[in-house]
Amino acid sequence: MLSRLRSKLTYANVTATVALFMVVTGIGFAVAAIPKKSVGKKQLKNGAVSAKKIKKNAVTASKIKSSAVGRSEIASGAVNTGKISNKSVTRGKLADDVAPLLGTLRTGQTLRGSFDLGSSPGATGNESHDGYVFQFPLNNTPTAPTANVIDQVATPGATTANAAAGQLCIYITGKTNLAAASPVELENVSRIGFGLVANSGALTTEYVATGFWAVTAP
Repeated sequence: MLSRLRSKLTYANVTATVALFMVVTGIGFAVAAIPKKSVGKKQLKNGAVSAKKIKKNAVTASKIKSSAVGRSEIASGAVNTGKISNKSVTRGKLADDVAPLLGTLRTGQTLRGSFDLGSSPGATGNESHDGYVFQFPLNNTPTAPTANVIDQVATPGATTANAAAGQLCIYITGKTNLAAASPVELENVSRIGFGLVANSGALTTEYVATGFWAVTAP
């Protein structure tokens, strides 16, 4: 009888019998739960998580660590105008050395330029006027006292025109036949630009003033 029983035993029969026994007796197996945060970088094989294995929209801005994505992590041409949302790039997100594309000059930024004015006077005390416009407007009118007109012909100084925050400075680097006192004066200073006056004083010959200017946003 034992030999007849063995001849009828199959893998399927044994598996079914064991399964029935487990159901009837209440015996079962439970898959051990994986502790929270137990799988990290060290447990993942390099390249195990690819783009195909990440669900769409699964990775959002809130799930990316601050400064985790830098230039080296962004492929060339990956970010184009079509992928930048409207108004997402603001002035506050631009580096300090980036000139404003529109609007007013940012606090602490300096604009520089040159001037060249003069004429042939027709009478004693003749003056020549010229106006200069800032490349970008300021939020407020800069301060421009008489002391900010610096005669570098008489007293050589810095080779680069500079100005403190909220100040407009004029640097005279060349002058011919100008008045000894106040050869160049500022006028009509505003947040948009300024005017200069070259004074020939008592001279009646051709006169000219050249130099540079600098203004720094307050």
